Amino acid sequence: MHRTTTRTARSAAAVLAAAAAFTLSACQQDVDPGSGGAGSPATPSASSTHDSGSGSGASSSHAPSTSQSPGASESEGSGQQAGRVRLTPDGKVNGVGLPASVDTVTGAVNPALGTPTKRTGKVCELSGDTGPTVTLDYGDMSFYGEAPNGAPMRIKSWTIDRDSGKPINAPYGVGIGFTQEQVMSMVPGAELNEEGTVFNDGPVITKGDLTYFLARNKPTVISIMYRAVTCE
Repeated sequence: MHRTTTRTARSAAAVLAAAAAFTLSACQQDVDPGSGGAGSPATPSASSTHDSGSGSGASSSHAPSTSQSPGASESEGSGQQAGRVRLTPDGKVNGVGLPASVDTVTGAVNPALGTPTKRTGKVCELSGDTGPTVTLDYGDMSFYGEAPNGAPMRIKSWTIDRDSGKPINAPYGVGIGFTQEQVMSMVPGAELNEEGTVFNDGPVITKGDLTYFLARNKPTVISIMYRAVTCE
């Protein structure tokens, strides 16, 4: 009777040991090698808030969902950030400086925003030049180029004038809907013109080649332009 009980106990222990080994093996096979293993803290996906450009952005209830979280910016000159369009204060588009050819700009932007609607026109008469123009419209933002006096077509400026959630990182983290106070605090050295311009009834804030157009009645950003082209 004692021997029978001992054998039964040993058999049960062997079964339990085998089951434990099988369970451990299965768990190890299910762990993603790059996840840090079971029990590792989950890594949050990049949030759709504004890239700081050269500084950290402030949160806002108006913050467009078209940029990355502060501190998640790529290093200068590192090229395109996967699936996003990163705009820097000096006008670069995923590392591409302007002016640039149409093919160069679409090559940098299309992977993130898709194929643009293309419109053509004529160079502004007030400039004294002649020649064709092109606008590449991606929905939330557009690019403008011209070929004055027989020169090659070059994209020279961009505009952000809406926010539907496309993956665009605006300079300094400022986007559509930001208040005048936010822009002035987030853009170092920004200059405010409260009287507006002939092209905008509301306040206008400038920093280098960047221009922020604000609504008159509620001073929030309605358009951001790099090398503003205001002659239609």
